[in-house]
Amino acid sequence: MAIEGQRLQLDIAAALGFVLLLGACGSSKRAITRSTTYHPTFAPRVAPLPKYSPLFSDGAEEKVERESYIEKYKALAMREMKRCEIPASITLAQGLWESNSGLSFLAEQANNHFGIKCHNWSGPGVKHDDDAPGECFRKYDSVNQSFIDHSRFLRERRRYRGLFKLRIDDYRGWAYELQADGYATDKSYAEHLISLIEQYDLQRFDQLVLKGESRGKKRVLGLHARVRRGKAIPITADRIEEAF
Repeated sequence: MAIEGQRLQLDIAAALGFVLLLGACGSSKRAITRSTTYHPTFAPRVAPLPKYSPLFSDGAEEKVERESYIEKYKALAMREMKRCEIPASITLAQGLWESNSGLSFLAEQANNHFGIKCHNWSGPGVKHDDDAPGECFRKYDSVNQSFIDHSRFLRERRRYRGLFKLRIDDYRGWAYELQADGYATDKSYAEHLISLIEQYDLQRFDQLVLKGESRGKKRVLGLHARVRRGKAIPITADRIEEAF
């Protein structure tokens, strides 16, 4: 009887241990699911940056330059979000980073704020050293054209289709997806974008667009429906009000 009692206790202990193990695996699985929503193409997960990331230690002059850029081009970024479902926060962060707050050679000489090269481009270009010496970059007549072409660039290329399966208010997901899709060769590209967005609170412009769309007439894209479902909405020519 004593032996049978000991066996019963061991069986109970083993069963409890198995239950606890299942619970831990379930918790772990849920945690992984939550973490990968930010950057589904990345494994293993890169820990999210804290707000006010140490990646940047902006001096007073650099801070003024970035804030000036944001103020100057926020309307273009919000317009492109309404037209083409690209978060305004992402557009502004890419513009800030790629153009050095509008002060880079490409920005000043070619109105190119997004570092887009001359691939499949019939317009004018300028030569600039990047990954290789003397590469061709697109040249625009205005910054407005640069913002429009940036939207077209992401919309028309198959490699960026994954972006439009993400929630439009998930700027972290967009940043990591852009890096995974090869927008830039910098392995810290997503972290740079996220750091800029969180330091300068660029996500507030996403919310302004979404709130405006919910209060007024949904002119083109129905952004709120996409936020609720987390699904992409197809874009057809008859749904875009402004020509590219």
